[in-house]
Amino acid sequence: WSSGSKGMAAGEAAERRGQRLIFLDVDGVLHSIFSGRTFEPTCMEQLARIVRETGADIVLSTSWRVLDQSKELVERSLESVGLPRSIGMTPIEGERAAEILAWIRDHSPSDEAPPRWLALDDIDMEEELGENALLVDKTRGLTSADADAAISFLNRER
Repeated sequence: WSSGSKGMAAGEAAERRGQRLIFLDVDGVLHSIFSGRTFEPTCMEQLARIVRETGADIVLSTSWRVLDQSKELVERSLESVGLPRSIGMTPIEGERAAEILAWIRDHSPSDEAPPRWLALDDIDMEEELGENALLVDKTRGLTSADADAAISFLNRER
């Protein structure tokens, strides 16, 4: 699928289409759960490609957001592939899907359509989040096919 924004700066892409959001998990997404290292370069590059081609902002929904030290590791890993820091994190309230929905509710003006958003996670949240959930295979981490699907979804017209 064509994203329609190749070669555009992320800010220009976001401005053209309205805000896009990625709710980001780390374990099983930015590295396989079987990997001996965190923040696998191939997974990080796929995330960077999604952001470049959609202009999406990142909101941390991962458990890594709970401790300042681990949150900072995530932020530095985003920067290491040329991405901006996250724009925030979901509240710590229990179930991840509910936390994501609470963040959207709390950050969406009532007089505007909510932003286009997608949760990248190795937890299956399709029942709660519907098409806004992209289930990543935790044994592989974020793949090119996952990135293609995310780009297509985030760039799709409403």
